[in-house]
Amino acid sequence: MDVLERESRMVAIATKAVREKIVPIGKSSQYYHSDLLKATTHGGLAIALKSVEPRHLEKVAYDSGIEVAKLVAYRIRENLLEYYELLRKAEVPVSDLYSIEVDISPDGVVLLEVSKDAGEDFRTILQKHSEYAPRHISEVIHAIKGVLSNPSLGIDTNPANFCLTKGDGNGWTDLHFVDLFPPMFLNKDGVYLVGFPQPECRLAEFNKNRYYTDKGALRILRFNLMRINSWFEEEFSNALQNSLDTCHARELIDFFMSLPDQKALTLLRDGKKEDECSLKMERDQFQIDDLREIAFRILPNNPELLDELFKLTMMNFLIPEEERKEKLQTFKRLLISEVCKL
Repeated sequence: MDVLERESRMVAIATKAVREKIVPIGKSSQYYHSDLLKATTHGGLAIALKSVEPRHLEKVAYDSGIEVAKLVAYRIRENLLEYYELLRKAEVPVSDLYSIEVDISPDGVVLLEVSKDAGEDFRTILQKHSEYAPRHISEVIHAIKGVLSNPSLGIDTNPANFCLTKGDGNGWTDLHFVDLFPPMFLNKDGVYLVGFPQPECRLAEFNKNRYYTDKGALRILRFNLMRINSWFEEEFSNALQNSLDTCHARELIDFFMSLPDQKALTLLRDGKKEDECSLKMERDQFQIDDLREIAFRILPNNPELLDELFKLTMMNFLIPEEERKEKLQTFKRLLISEVCKL
């Protein structure tokens, strides 16, 4: 199914779901695991349509048939709805969810999330308006406190997963978390969900530590803020102290100061390039946060290369382990060549 066909189908399903004429605004854009389409209803209601895992469902339908794809879609739907309710109970400001629709046709299965349009994503706002960082970074940390203290609930804290709406003045308001996929919670079978399909045990445990712990979730937020602007590292530390109790904030700051990227900074200052290279080569595919943070310390002002390196370390569950290892070696080679240029 091409982009235009998917857009038309999304609009048709959403129109039936909210029972008002829906007009798409702009084109679909890649939104992590989803296609995102902004739209408005005849009554002026601004909505966001996300086609959840369209390519995976197409593959399941092609490989195993429509009936299997339908079962998969309904299972994902059930998990999305449960995750939404768990986030609300944890007092995370999630965007209003109107409906999650499963549409079945001879051509395939579509899973569509219909929610209130929550505005512009936080990452884009920070890229354009760094002056809003102090206020809104604290706001994000405060918004996820209920998840940070709940070991049965996970969250992906990438700033792109939060949205704000334009205020009456020049600022932004109404922070909302908008990324329900993949659902991350301890299910009734005792499984910590971290992706779909659920990855093999070691990879699942790795992702559990990243998304279900306060240190893991905040580490993701910290790194992605630094990628936008290196100055945001200081703002992040200030926000921890403003949003959390003193002991917890101090514990987290000490944790971040103990990470390998701090050692990398020292080695770089001392001109110990060989030790710097050894620090990277010691890391395996389950230490991608170490590697990404070290890369940032080496290339703080080269966002294009950082993006390339970031993609090489993405933990795509559907890629065979050998391919992931090969990408990791490419990452290390590129990074070592940059160290040699310093």
